[in-house]
Amino acid sequence: MDDVLGTVLGRLRELANAEEASVTVEADTQLLEENIWSSIDFLDLVTFLEGEYGFEADPEALTAENFLTPAAVARFVEQARAK
Repeated sequence: MDDVLGTVLGRLRELANAEEASVTVEADTQLLEENIWSSIDFLDLVTFLEGEYGFEADPEALTAENFLTPAAVARFVEQARAK
């Protein structure tokens, strides 16, 4: 999972920099509370991860719970890949 987490962190840091957010993105950063991304960024992240890891996200799995922190996003990717 560390590899997936590293990829997730890298992409989220790119998004945060593009939004000029003044937050450091770490594995436990509360993404929804920090408001570092827009709905477009969310879709960009999901599309990026689907392409990077070769899975199709189940729309029902695109819940706030799975995107609260970068660690939660990495777990979501691992679970999606295992299906």
